[in-house]
Amino acid sequence: MVRRYGGKTQDGVSVDSLIEGARSIVSVIYGHIYFPTYSNGLKDIATFLGYRWSTEEPSGQRSLLLRHRWEIEGSTTVKQELIAYNSDDCGALELVVKTIEQLIPVDAALLHPDAVLVDSLKPQLPYRLGPVDFVLPELDYINKCAYWDYQRDRIYVRSNPRVRRAARRKQRGSRHSLRVNKTFTPSRPWKCPKCDSRKIAKVGRHSKVLYDLRFSAGGVRRWITKYVIDHYRCGTCSLSFPSDEYEWTRHRYGLQMLAYVIHSIIEVHIPQLKVSQNVNTLFGYRLGQPSINRLKQRATEIYRETYDDIKNTLLNGKLIHADETHLGTKRGAGYVWVFTSMEEVIYLWSTTRDGDVAKDFLGGFDGVLVSDFYSAYDSIPCAQQRCLIHLIRDLNGEVLKEPFNEEMKELVHEFAAVLRPIIETIDRLGLKKHFLQKHKRSVTCFYERLLAREYGTEAGRKARERFRKNRERLFTFLDYDGVPWNNNNAEHAIRAFSGLRDVIQGFSNERGIRDYLMLLSICQTCVYRGLDFLGFLRSGEKRLNEYTRKRTV
Repeated sequence: MVRRYGGKTQDGVSVDSLIEGARSIVSVIYGHIYFPTYSNGLKDIATFLGYRWSTEEPSGQRSLLLRHRWEIEGSTTVKQELIAYNSDDCGALELVVKTIEQLIPVDAALLHPDAVLVDSLKPQLPYRLGPVDFVLPELDYINKCAYWDYQRDRIYVRSNPRVRRAARRKQRGSRHSLRVNKTFTPSRPWKCPKCDSRKIAKVGRHSKVLYDLRFSAGGVRRWITKYVIDHYRCGTCSLSFPSDEYEWTRHRYGLQMLAYVIHSIIEVHIPQLKVSQNVNTLFGYRLGQPSINRLKQRATEIYRETYDDIKNTLLNGKLIHADETHLGTKRGAGYVWVFTSMEEVIYLWSTTRDGDVAKDFLGGFDGVLVSDFYSAYDSIPCAQQRCLIHLIRDLNGEVLKEPFNEEMKELVHEFAAVLRPIIETIDRLGLKKHFLQKHKRSVTCFYERLLAREYGTEAGRKARERFRKNRERLFTFLDYDGVPWNNNNAEHAIRAFSGLRDVIQGFSNERGIRDYLMLLSICQTCVYRGLDFLGFLRSGEKRLNEYTRKRTV
């Protein structure tokens, strides 16, 4: 059309500028906006939005036919019909564009009233576990009558003798009482503890039963203790006082039971429902899944001081490894961050992978941070070491992807020639600055050759830019004692979390995940220090250093 009619419109506007400023509306809609239409065609979308064409059954094929007739016949009627069709198309397109501007507003309050954000939609699966929201109460009643327990205990027992006998055995088993292993009887005070008067009288009695476990060298058994206490009143000073004082809490289950449950969930990765079944089968305690969850919450309250102590020790150290991984919850996706040294591990939860989590946690840290190449760590103001294992794997992948790229092969070969002698020195002499300083000259020569060379392939240019950008973060370990050249320490902590992920993923809310991560931090810190996590929980100590000191005495 430009060659036929010239490069400008009747109004003097350049056609080239119109072409350069044009934008495909289909590319904006595709994959981002879902109209309730069968296609992303202009006719379907505009018709749904309420636009009406002045011509009957408008179509692109009919417009071509009108154009052909006008060029042959020169009919004014055909020309006006063609112009009206094109004008209607422009009007329909304008309506679609204005609607899109309302669907993608800067302010959420300006969102189109008929639009729904995809993130706000709950996934509707045809069959899934869990409660179902029925539209009618009658359907809800019918669904409840179909539960396995309901039918077995209310329906099948009436017609099946075996099911009836099984139900009776189950009922008898649920009613049996557990034998008390030890009873503390009350003592008899002879005088008032305040005024030493002997005019005291017994005014009441109460008892408390503590359900616990007893560990031995060969196993673990149920242990139930009963405490009986008498209450007295002084006739002289009216003081009320108990016969005995015991150190106990308001909780029904003891510390050893708490240790067993937390060890099973956190270190052995047994789901709470399975732990409940194990406790019932092995020890006869009717400990349901809600009670197991309350024990977990109780443990987080007890060991919060331990968690804070680990966190402070980590931040005051000189080395931290960092990594992150994905975790799904009831309300959507989230991320778990791990920060670890050689002896301490801390797990954190966040709803996003935003770098502010790491920045807030590491505020004030003045040691060396070892991490992968995630850009969120770039803004942290401390010395940093990038994981060279990640770099090696990426370079190896590029060579495998382009096996005939001689530039990449040469670059990788030169980098390996620099790194291998460093690793050999570390294997012989350890991570000591005194022995690693000699390799700084070979690193400098490698960068001089790398930056002076021009690469013709895209892979070579990207690799060169990556080395240039991270120059100050690839060989930081040469200037410090005890700083590793890889991030395997954090990856090992992530691997420890991955076993727990199957236990909590999709079945816990944000508070529950934070409780899990706090206890897992303590568990993995025990592992890194060579301590027994179950032994620490059973000891009653709240500080790992104190527990370690008592074990070594």
